[in-house]
Amino acid sequence: MDNYDRYQEAFFSRIVSQFLAQHCEVAPEKKIAGRVLFRRFRDYWNEVTHGAKHPALLGQLRVELTELGFASSGGKWPRWYGLSLRKKKQVQATSKKAKAPETPRASVSTDSETYHAITGKVLVPGPAYC
Repeated sequence: MDNYDRYQEAFFSRIVSQFLAQHCEVAPEKKIAGRVLFRRFRDYWNEVTHGAKHPALLGQLRVELTELGFASSGGKWPRWYGLSLRKKKQVQATSKKAKAPETPRASVSTDSETYHAITGKVLVPGPAYC
């Protein structure tokens, strides 16, 4: 695996972690349909990456969720156990807290600059593949 692939994996993992923190509730009794979860994640991906292309967005999300220990029912559109989506009002409140000055976080643009510095390549914005 070269630096380019390692960076892409780390970048994707960070975005999934941010998505889970801002948009999801994690608890053993929670569950969600995969189609609903993916739609929200796809919207989040497009927002934070400014529409960067990803050739296997759904597949990579499934891999990440499984690696994080979430179970699914299997199949094309599995039900995911242990998480659900927050209501949009809760997401906005969570996002505002995450942007507070006392807790600075790396921005996606900084990640893109780091990616360019490491690989010499540029993330190309465009519609995400599903």
